[in-house]
Amino acid sequence: MNLSLYVWLAVVVCVQLIAAAIEYNAIRNQVNGANGLFLFTAGVLSVASLPVGGVIIWSLESWRLALIGVAVVGCSAALLLYGLLKALDRRARSGMQSGSRPSR
Repeated sequence: MNLSLYVWLAVVVCVQLIAAAIEYNAIRNQVNGANGLFLFTAGVLSVASLPVGGVIIWSLESWRLALIGVAVVGCSAALLLYGLLKALDRRARSGMQSGSRPSR
């Protein structure tokens, strides 16, 4: 159970970190339309993966471990998404206050 849970959690974290990097670069380069769509989509995909990961763990181990796995990955993904949103918001606000434009 540990291996499948860690692989699932690592994939969820990688998807959210990639989406955060895309959003941060769009904000930093002042792309018109940098509105968090990639980060939102990564969050939706993380939530959509909960039943799939739960079924995989249930088929490999037991339903009790599947519930624990869904709870752990769900809470971890939600906390990561919240933290990434706060960090991007903080960086976007600090960039707007300094008035610095990126060099092109």
